[in-house]
Amino acid sequence: MIRLRGGLNLSTISPGGYLATNDDKSEFKPGIQLGITVEKKQSEHFSLETGLIFSSKGDKYTGDGYDSYYPDRNYYYYSSSYPSNSYPSGSYMYELDPQSVKEVYNINLLYLEIPLAGKISYNLGAIKIYGTFGPYLSIGLYGKAIYEIITDGETTSKESIKIDWGWDKNKVRPIDLALTAGTGIEINKMQFGINYNWGILNIAHYKTLGKDIENRTLSLFTAYKF
Repeated sequence: MIRLRGGLNLSTISPGGYLATNDDKSEFKPGIQLGITVEKKQSEHFSLETGLIFSSKGDKYTGDGYDSYYPDRNYYYYSSSYPSNSYPSGSYMYELDPQSVKEVYNINLLYLEIPLAGKISYNLGAIKIYGTFGPYLSIGLYGKAIYEIITDGETTSKESIKIDWGWDKNKVRPIDLALTAGTGIEINKMQFGINYNWGILNIAHYKTLGKDIENRTLSLFTAYKF
């Protein structure tokens, strides 16, 4: 049984932020998924499901963009570990007195996912309900980080950096392994489901507060059976 599948991802990176920031300032980042799944029936109520799914993930982090304010000199000072072409040390100085300074990180990661899930299903009249659980492998294809400083509601600095996949220090590891659990219904040729994917591998060499950096994704999808 083959299905064409598409849907919405709501993703974060634990512990959040630019691969190494705080959970409480991280928020779900929307993305898409699109691919094909194949289901092989093993018994009346049990089957195995696999496939190839292109899935966009990532994170969005928003926080205060300044470290200190000097009222006698009337400027804000911001120091970041994130370097730029204009400020190699990562330091920014605002000569004016802005009411608000925010920093926004958008992390965009594109993966090719290969799931292998067990599926238990039951018929309830014209509707079939099911539950799935199993591992999946993700292969990193593309990544980009966008960093902005927003002063008084306007973008005053914006930079985009392509994320390097690799196993060396300061690179994002190209292989991710996760567990997925989900449920849904099937009506005729249509399937409607929800999955939660819990990354179990540290995808980067960065660490904050001793925590590994892992993908977390809530997925809402629909699929059509051929």
